[in-house]
Amino acid sequence: MTAFRRCHRGLKNLPDNLDVTLRLCNRYCGYLVFDGKYINVKGYERGAVLLWGIDFLTHDPLHFTLAPSENYFACRNYFAALRRIGYPLQYLVCDDNDAIKMAARFIYPKVIIQTCLNHYLENIRRDLNIRSRPDYQDFFSSVSDLFAQRLELVSFTWKLVELYMQFKDDPRCLEWISNLMSQRGELLAYHQFVGVPRTTNLIEAYNSHLEARLKSLRGFQSFASARLWLNGYVLRRRLKPFTDCQEPFKHLNGKCSVENSLKRGLKIPKIFI
Repeated sequence: MTAFRRCHRGLKNLPDNLDVTLRLCNRYCGYLVFDGKYINVKGYERGAVLLWGIDFLTHDPLHFTLAPSENYFACRNYFAALRRIGYPLQYLVCDDNDAIKMAARFIYPKVIIQTCLNHYLENIRRDLNIRSRPDYQDFFSSVSDLFAQRLELVSFTWKLVELYMQFKDDPRCLEWISNLMSQRGELLAYHQFVGVPRTTNLIEAYNSHLEARLKSLRGFQSFASARLWLNGYVLRRRLKPFTDCQEPFKHLNGKCSVENSLKRGLKIPKIFI
């Protein structure tokens, strides 16, 4: 039997990642860091998108799905699956994508959504060509300082008024000031909880690890083969002990994410033999 066939048979014999979550795990905080990662799959011009989320305190990627695009229906199916397994979603960190936010609110009407501040600043940087043009660097620096100061809603609003007075003669700056004002609730949502993230940095680290593994593969021949491989990859990530966690998560080192979320009284079965 070739190495490919042995690997393929091994992957097919693995349990589904979501089934593992349903059977073994329930100790979740309900703070979810969510993102989409496009993967090269034959027949998809941009690639298929991996939609997945990491429970913040356990660092557990409890569920993933593969979809043709990062659209509302794909995101709604993702959150509906979380609801079915009883995930207690309270707080969601994601990029500034209406499809994600609308889908999450449809399934979890009371969820508090935090727009990733890094993604938001990158949108401003890209729109105003900050890296190549000096015209808007003062404005961008002022907005960055607003986020760095971790201002509460009232103070943040007053600072926006000051920005308006300073940049009111520039239509593009005014457009972003208006956007900041309208979205300030989702930009400052982290104030409603203690110790929650303001960015998607956690799942971006997972994306980087995945990207490193995908480089040698170059892509998948079919949607089914991509999902099969991803199921094995995510299960392996969940069962591999952490080694490089920094404060405040040093206590996770030496444990795997399933161990952190495991139902009390259960033991982790041997999934990979």
